Amino acid sequence: MLRWYRSNPSHVIASTEVEIQSDLLYSEEPIRILARETKEFRNKRISLVKVLWHKHGVEEATWEPENVMGEQYPHLFIEQIRILAREIKELRNKRRSLVKVLWHKHGVEEAT
Repeated sequence: MLRWYRSNPSHVIASTEVEIQSDLLYSEEPIRILARETKEFRNKRISLVKVLWHKHGVEEATWEPENVMGEQYPHLFIEQIRILAREIKELRNKRRSLVKVLWHKHGVEEAT
């Protein structure tokens, strides 16, 4: 059964402009890797990465083969870090040097 629709401005979806080439293609650029996973089959292992694409949300991220993404977009696999602190601790009767690292695009509170 059909119902009468009442228009509501909040139902309107904002459009985004996409540059389309003459052959009706547009380029997608990956922004960063969100996750890594390895799929195991009977006689094969495939390493996958979850890729966040430009002009797409996290819910539209896709799983891609790691080796293909590494060949096409090597800059995604280079992590830039900054060392915040160094200290030497004794763990299990052995001296270990520890480093506090700040990863690129993360806040200080997320340093490991």
